[in-house]
Amino acid sequence: LHRLLRTMDVKRADVVELGQLPPAMQARRHLLSEALRPADTTDAWQGFLERVTPGAIPLALEKITVIEATDEREEALAIAALMREALEVPGETASLITPDRGLASRVRAELARWNIYIDDSGGSQLASTAEGSLAALLLEAALETKPALPLLALLSHPLCLLGCARADIERLACLIDIAVLRLPLPDIISLGDALALARKVAASRDGHPAAARMSQDDWDDVARILKAVDTALSQLRAITGQQKLADFATAHRQALQWLMGEDQEATPGAVGLEELFGELQSNRAPLSMALDDYALLFQQIARETVVRAAQKKAHPRLKILGLLEARLIPADRVILAGLDETIWPPQSQTDPFLNRPMRMDLGLSSPERRIGQTAHDFMQAMGNEQIIITRAKKRGGSPTVPSRFLQRIAALAGADQWSLCRKRGSDMLHYARILDGDGDPGERSARPQPKPPVELRPQRLSITRIETLRRDPYSIYAEYILKLKPLEAIGAEAGARISGIKLHKVLADFALAHPSGPLPLDAEDKLVKAAAIEFEELMENAEFRAFLWPRYVFALQKFVDWERQRRADISQVHAEQYAVMDLTLQDGSNFKLSGVADRLEMLKDGSVVLIDYKSGRVPKVKEIKAGFSPQLTLESAMVQKGAFSAVGAKRVSDAIYIKLGGGKGLQDQHVRDKDTTLDDLVQRQFEELIKLLSQFREEDRSYVPRPFPQFTNSYSVYDHLARVQEWSSGGEGSD
Repeated sequence: LHRLLRTMDVKRADVVELGQLPPAMQARRHLLSEALRPADTTDAWQGFLERVTPGAIPLALEKITVIEATDEREEALAIAALMREALEVPGETASLITPDRGLASRVRAELARWNIYIDDSGGSQLASTAEGSLAALLLEAALETKPALPLLALLSHPLCLLGCARADIERLACLIDIAVLRLPLPDIISLGDALALARKVAASRDGHPAAARMSQDDWDDVARILKAVDTALSQLRAITGQQKLADFATAHRQALQWLMGEDQEATPGAVGLEELFGELQSNRAPLSMALDDYALLFQQIARETVVRAAQKKAHPRLKILGLLEARLIPADRVILAGLDETIWPPQSQTDPFLNRPMRMDLGLSSPERRIGQTAHDFMQAMGNEQIIITRAKKRGGSPTVPSRFLQRIAALAGADQWSLCRKRGSDMLHYARILDGDGDPGERSARPQPKPPVELRPQRLSITRIETLRRDPYSIYAEYILKLKPLEAIGAEAGARISGIKLHKVLADFALAHPSGPLPLDAEDKLVKAAAIEFEELMENAEFRAFLWPRYVFALQKFVDWERQRRADISQVHAEQYAVMDLTLQDGSNFKLSGVADRLEMLKDGSVVLIDYKSGRVPKVKEIKAGFSPQLTLESAMVQKGAFSAVGAKRVSDAIYIKLGGGKGLQDQHVRDKDTTLDDLVQRQFEELIKLLSQFREEDRSYVPRPFPQFTNSYSVYDHLARVQEWSSGGEGSD
């Protein structure tokens, strides 16, 4: 205003007020004017407080409410509830004023739960429209070598048609998600090769049941859709190296048309995107870039491009306004939202190439000018009678700082008066939280105790599943009775499980190649070369090649040294031996116990040594003795009873866990300690196994989750189904 008067050559004394404000609004104007005075004059606050009329500050804050939400989601919900409440008063209008377009979009979405549609005069970013988001997803998928997540997002987008009906795309997207995108694919692989690998895995023993149920027609349809997507992506990937901006824009536009089809509705997003492509294609600047540079440029421009469209069913009494429009449109209830630093006011940015003196010489405004403009907008908006101010303590998961405008008002008004404004806001926030059940948590859920019919309970388990039955029976219930098998994460990496399987295979093949006698002199080289062939696919992963592979090489070298020391006592080595043993339970029913022994060593004295390889954690002796890690003890019982045909019924003289890949390369741990004999331990745990399996044949025995928390794995894929976070909130002893 000072600049305006100077430009008009009008003195401040010549300005005449058109009318008088009510006492409450006059008190508010004086308070806000004092609070927003320049920083170097805030020492005058003391004088203001000394001369202010008693009761003026409470009168100024009487109809101001301050809401401090937990996060931006809760803030948007509270705002939507307040705007919905305004409609209960006949003729009352309400407006939301915020420079945060993301928050405005959230409020619009929350109001939709009451079928209320509202205009946003500030418009929306082109990047947030359906057409703009699809264009960005297309670029992301073209840039990724393993485009699992972008590809799934692309297929899930409502505008992605690929010449098919949308319902067909949605059905096939689910199949592609389950069968293809959740495999641990190599870093660089084509969609065709990924599909071929998916079909191979689906037909194997490790395939997911949902993928195994796919018909030939399903696989053909999936292949057709992936080929269509590959065609769209190839139009962008074909432009290699440094090319002109117009070339990338042309290819991008053509690929997008291939995805969406020609007959598209002329929505504001579609019109805005066409205009943007037209500008990019007509650009004749001598600017060259790579595809990733073009993607960054396009996304930035799409975020800065604003599209506006009036809602056909917009409510006439509700508005979302930008700061400029809010100067002209009054309302009975005004909500000032996003009162946090970097939003109210925006963050001032300094240009390293154009400093303040240079900006002044060029006649440009200072970086802080926007702060002054925002303060002016804030002051004008506060001129409405009923004001509700909202902010969020966290945005994007990061803590926020209250706007300097709020901090100044709170400091000048005093803690007691400002707390009354916050108290009114907390009461309003309480009702908003109740909408989504966030208010009273209610009674804590009880631990699930499913008791399925006895005839549905499993009558065959592997030894590794016996361990699960001991530690977390609910997982057995979910997997074998509910028939639920977890899916891998989208874009899964070949993690520790895949590495462990390959390491086991390398050691098994080595044992089969050298079943008896001393090892050859070049055993280390042969074993490492065999491992390199087996791990060839994983070598494409830079992290595996740089960190895990050297550790495996070191472990294999240590393994050869360890085995050379044992070969003098060994007559023959057997690897990967499978066995099934029939058990008779206490109710007379039959139960089959199966297991695979990693390594069986026949010693020259006629006894057997059992070896189990571990690339991860090795169970402690305490867990083994308590029966929570029965792998080797139950395998020993199976050997003693002749379940392994390769060795027959033999005495087990030792059982050892071998950890490979740690800092020492190789560590061995025996299952027994000096206080226990192996025979006694095996006999006791076999009897406990019969007792455990017999208990689960009783109708009243339930499959409870985590019965022994101290011996339960830290995470189970079925924890969410068992609602562990709900019933365990009271501690380990909660029921």
